[in-house]
Amino acid sequence: NKHEAEAEKRRQELQSMNAAKAKILANGFKHYNALCHECHAKDGKGTKVGVLTLGAPLPGSPRVNGDKDRLIALTMKGLMGPVDGKTYGVMMPLETNTDEYIAEVLSYIRNSWGNKSDLVTTAEVKEVRQAIQDQKAMYTMDSLYEVFPTFISPKKK
Repeated sequence: NKHEAEAEKRRQELQSMNAAKAKILANGFKHYNALCHECHAKDGKGTKVGVLTLGAPLPGSPRVNGDKDRLIALTMKGLMGPVDGKTYGVMMPLETNTDEYIAEVLSYIRNSWGNKSDLVTTAEVKEVRQAIQDQKAMYTMDSLYEVFPTFISPKKK
């Protein structure tokens, strides 16, 4: 019957969407474990070296879960200086990586350790890369929020 056929088609669409998402997150997991965990640790809470934590914590981070463009820019150009009043190591720029690499690793961190945010697409990374191509210096929190202010979107009814 028609309804069963539509339901089956929808089930197959969802299955392929879930498979595509799983592939993105699996690739992001590989990238994270190859590089990012050195500073941010396997649990995303930051690697401690003596009294210093190398990378800012990622679980529940407003930068991780907030505006995607801001997160992409921070990842591409790097970040120095205090974050939320604490001093961490310098976040090195990752702009030499491909748009796909950055989208995958950011999608992974936005969906790990209790974070539940939209995936980052390759197209979004490409768009931000073009927009910030003239930015030479690493961001500080102040310069990052100057370029990417926080927008409070109206709540959906």
